[in-house]
Amino acid sequence: MNSETESDLLEYAERMQHIALRSEAVAKIETKFGSRLPLIVVTEIVYLQLRHMLEHMAQALLVVNRGTPRPYRAWHAIDVLTVVAKVNPDFYPSPSCQVRKNALTLGEFKTLYEICGEVLHTHNPITGKRARQAMHLRNAKDCRRMLKNARRWKARIDALLANHEIKVAAQGGAIYQVKSEVSGGRVLGVTVTSTDQRS
Repeated sequence: MNSETESDLLEYAERMQHIALRSEAVAKIETKFGSRLPLIVVTEIVYLQLRHMLEHMAQALLVVNRGTPRPYRAWHAIDVLTVVAKVNPDFYPSPSCQVRKNALTLGEFKTLYEICGEVLHTHNPITGKRARQAMHLRNAKDCRRMLKNARRWKARIDALLANHEIKVAAQGGAIYQVKSEVSGGRVLGVTVTSTDQRS
């Protein structure tokens, strides 16, 4: 493994740590602030963290797939994944077999990212278009439903990222195993190791 690849994998691991911290926050936000803040604000905070988790994941995949052209909207996770896919069609993390059915799929990633955007963006009165947020958060019942869904989304992201493999195109498809060391619900560290002889 060359120093550039090693640096990229370290950044990938760091972004997995950022995702884990946000996952912990999602688990605590509702219980800590649910009675102190309006439910719509708690819901928006949770979906902001979910969106950040997806953005870190997309940026991590961009980093380890060098040679990817810069996306038009470099901050937009779906745009990032679209350009990564052009360089490496097998870019999306592959979860370990024991959690595969519970792990976030690429299609779900895109769906969740769009839902997060709908929850977080407000209506622009000049365009005359109705805000999609209104469809999701009309009342406390809607907020509770969205928070319940957020717990499911979080669990699917956690299942995917706790133990997965990534294929890196720049090294002729080298494969790396990524494991998060978890104790008491806290991530202690993330390790990245090669699973084949090409690295």
